[in-house]
Amino acid sequence: MMRLCGVLLAAGAVLALAADEKKDDAKDELKKFDGTWVLVSSEKDGEKAPEEAIKKVMPKAVSKDGTVTFISDGKEQGQATFTVDPTKKPKTMDATMTTGPDKGKKSLAIYEMEGDTLKICYNEKERPKEFSAKKGSGNTLDTYKREKK
Repeated sequence: MMRLCGVLLAAGAVLALAADEKKDDAKDELKKFDGTWVLVSSEKDGEKAPEEAIKKVMPKAVSKDGTVTFISDGKEQGQATFTVDPTKKPKTMDATMTTGPDKGKKSLAIYEMEGDTLKICYNEKERPKEFSAKKGSGNTLDTYKREKK
């Protein structure tokens, strides 16, 4: 009985340490998003956004500490909070709009960041399994480049 209690205590300690590590990983990963990101391509449900629309209408995203502000024509269009889990394959992101016309909307996403390029594939109903926005999927696939200072 004592041996079982010891094993259970040890297992609990390992799980607690793993949970703390996961939180630290997420915190460190969130910092990588800090900065200004410019949308360079967008596709939703099989339809690519025209280049002119991306340059004129689509927003920049300014991220800091898990909050992102979307800016278009120099004006704030909305804000969202987001969390990430870099331990999943692919990495996951959950976002909720906190201001703007889409306030309250939630998105389930996967993402990959390579250097100054960020790809986010999201859907409001279910988390995408791949980086694709095929017709009928309901997915949106956005690619951002980090703005250089």
